Amino acid sequence: VPWMWVRLHTERGLVGTGETYTRDHAQEGALRDFANQLLGRDARRIERIWNDMYRRAAYNVTGGAEMRIISAVNIALHDLLGQALDVPVYQLLGGRVQDGIPVYQTARVRIKEEWTLEENLEEIVQFLYDRGIEGIKIWPFDEIAWKHGRAHITPTQIDKKLDWIR
Repeated sequence: VPWMWVRLHTERGLVGTGETYTRDHAQEGALRDFANQLLGRDARRIERIWNDMYRRAAYNVTGGAEMRIISAVNIALHDLLGQALDVPVYQLLGGRVQDGIPVYQTARVRIKEEWTLEENLEEIVQFLYDRGIEGIKIWPFDEIAWKHGRAHITPTQIDKKLDWIR
């Protein structure tokens, strides 16, 4: 998945970074459309900026490119505030909730180009385990679902796709 990074620059020289995934060029257009609501604004007014952007987008559509850009801008504004106050963003959002977060690998991200889950599961599991990663997210039914418009998978197809996992 390609990522889109939004960078907001302040007059003090701070740069806040926000991220979103991109599907097409719609996010770039949405960001240009929102530019007049961002330029010259007090970056500390995160909630006011979010509301202004949301209200503008909600008039047309709620979701899609507009919401992805609003989210990226919101992340960047929190990044700026954290830098200005010299505190981590999690502190701004109410503080630490837990001491750690388990890390997992997403199966769609190939470790080695030639490896597939069906053929190299043991090697993949060992590779991840050696690096302290004890979980993996898989989608064994995607290939079948894509062929059928994500509408239906038969019990036989489910059993067949689970063979390599068993």
